[in-house]
Amino acid sequence: MSNSQTTWPPESSAFHRRGPGTFPPLESITLQMATGGTEPADDDLVERALGGERDAFEGDLPPVSALRQCALHLVPTCAMLTVERQVLNAVERSFRIAGPEGLGSRPRPELIGPVLSGIEGTLLDAVRMGFLHSSRARGRVSASLRAAADVRFLGHTGDDGATLLHFEVPTFGSVAAELFQQRLLWDDGPRPDETAFELFGAALHDVAVRRADSSSFDPGLLRRIRTYRLVLTRGVERITMPDTLAARRGQIDAEVVVAASELYAVTPPSRRVRVTGRLDVMGASQGVLKLEVKPGEFVTALWEGDAPVESLREFFNRDVVVEGIGVFRPSGSLLRIDADAVAPATSQDEFFRGIPTGAVQRDYHKLARLKPGEKSVYEQLRGSLAGDESDEEFEAALAALR
Repeated sequence: MSNSQTTWPPESSAFHRRGPGTFPPLESITLQMATGGTEPADDDLVERALGGERDAFEGDLPPVSALRQCALHLVPTCAMLTVERQVLNAVERSFRIAGPEGLGSRPRPELIGPVLSGIEGTLLDAVRMGFLHSSRARGRVSASLRAAADVRFLGHTGDDGATLLHFEVPTFGSVAAELFQQRLLWDDGPRPDETAFELFGAALHDVAVRRADSSSFDPGLLRRIRTYRLVLTRGVERITMPDTLAARRGQIDAEVVVAASELYAVTPPSRRVRVTGRLDVMGASQGVLKLEVKPGEFVTALWEGDAPVESLREFFNRDVVVEGIGVFRPSGSLLRIDADAVAPATSQDEFFRGIPTGAVQRDYHKLARLKPGEKSVYEQLRGSLAGDESDEEFEAALAALR
């Protein structure tokens, strides 16, 4: 990582504007006083310092893996401040949007606008799902997870009638190294060379094949995927990710949206559960607990209690009872527990030494839909009876339809 320093604003008071997103998010800024002290950024202070022009910079952006330092004057009599931001190792990923018309190198704004406006939330959900098994975790999003989903739009190009949206996104190893210090938390967790696009692609792949026991999605991410049906009804046929790693590649189309709706419909509702087991792993940076219920059988809990997760260290490697909201997969198996209470286990808690399951729901809308070419029961019945049949003949005709 190299350092570069630029005095800003320049001697000319006019800002030289660049494209949106060239200034770092406020969460990643620290202010270093001229005395050398460092303190967390105050959003209002930074906003006043920049006059609302967070995307205004003099000169080109620094190279990847460089440190951006710009000296600011808040007011003429104010001390000089230094704004630091680590520009992270990044790779390029893209969305390929295909449709019958209105795309290519000169796309209609209404076709690509909804995709651009929704990608930040989509990738953040995918990142949280990959690292926490929860796409909509409560509370403040950690700086590492938010940095892992920090996507920047680079521009677009045409590709045989389709539109390629190009993005820059960091690899997980460059922004969330501490999240890989305890790899035992997830057997199928993210890899350091992957990005948020790979996690979203893996979720789309599992949804497309209707993998009911997948850990790549939860009800929140299924709802997110369903929102793309609006895009697909306005002239877009499919969205693919051509440059993600092949093993974790998916696409958004009408079939995937239908599959997401069906999986969501059959997912058992969340309910309060209690589980007894040995606290085998604690992930302080992620707030994750892993319980060994029986030899080789584990339950994962996401700590959402009022006390910090570090306060539970006294329970490490001891039998505990965990309470919280159980979240299930469409198959009925337990995905995670959103835990809010942990206590030492007693002999009476042995009753809860097992993995809860959810009651699998039936998708009655799917059951009511006819397959292509299939006639409804009414259509099959109409015209099959002459009208002067006996009761016995009528019952026999009905039995033949069952």
